[in-house]
Amino acid sequence: MAEAAWRVIDGRTMPITIRMTDAREMRALNTRFRQKRKATDVLTFPYADHDGVQGGDIVIGIDHAIRQARARRVSVLEECARLIVHGLAHVIGYHHASRTAFAAMRTVEFETLIRVLPH
Repeated sequence: MAEAAWRVIDGRTMPITIRMTDAREMRALNTRFRQKRKATDVLTFPYADHDGVQGGDIVIGIDHAIRQARARRVSVLEECARLIVHGLAHVIGYHHASRTAFAAMRTVEFETLIRVLPH
């Protein structure tokens, strides 16, 4: 799914690592890298290696994903897919620091999910 989503978003492939973890580790990561002392649903760590190959690490907080899936009345798999697509969007430079940026990011996420999830 991640590779299919990536091709829809960016049209190319690149190395992506996806890790799922619990709230304790998500809180530790969020504290260390974003100085926010709370767990979150997804963290993204984009990078470019020494050869200029762009990629990223996406960490999914499964506890958050389960709660969000229940709240949205979707499967945990669908919620994880949404979080992965959100992380992929961050890897290629989308952000949600402003309303305009948030809207653009959500559009990309929605269009990607429509194409990669079964109907």
